Amino acid sequence: METKTFSENPPAAAGSLKERQRQERVELILEAAEEVMAEKGYYEMSMDEIAARVGIAKGTIYLHFPGKEDLFIALFKRGLTSFLSGIARIASQPLSATERLKLILMQAYDEHRKKQSQVFMAVFSGGNMRKETVLKQLQMREYLKELASYISKILEDGKATGEFDGSIQTSVMLTAFLSLLNRPHYEEMLGEASFSAEELADQVGRVYLHGISGK
Repeated sequence: METKTFSENPPAAAGSLKERQRQERVELILEAAEEVMAEKGYYEMSMDEIAARVGIAKGTIYLHFPGKEDLFIALFKRGLTSFLSGIARIASQPLSATERLKLILMQAYDEHRKKQSQVFMAVFSGGNMRKETVLKQLQMREYLKELASYISKILEDGKATGEFDGSIQTSVMLTAFLSLLNRPHYEEMLGEASFSAEELADQVGRVYLHGISGK
């Protein structure tokens, strides 16, 4: 039996015009909510404004999302799915393992710079979210497991080609690399500097791949 991954979207109901219209309406709601949240933040985001931007009654939103927290979770999960799909594309490219890891760093840092990502983290780190419930609904365990599998494959490829030290356990390499994708670590590394995502990814990649020795 084939296992569906986190990044795979559920298939649409075959031949159902009503279902396609429902999915299109949900996507329009999510796009409008993303715009409003980026402009005003989560707490100032209102269902009335989202409905007005989509051109539907507010009650229609509640048919798909019982509350604002449910809408937030749907947006967050959509962002995670998009990020993971990007990682999957990078992992499958015919590039060296080193180049693929640098591209993953750049994608992660580019994502952290977005206003939407900043709002997500600010809301999630606040005290009003039921974190355990949210994490469960976001399927974070599945997300992290799939992310780790893509990166582990790249690390194994690098060890097989001699790019990386074969005597170092892949799990150690993986844990060290995943820590570089962490948003708090990203903010600490950025500090007061105004690096682009590409510049920061280059510097962090050099430290991870070559160390800090000047020799």
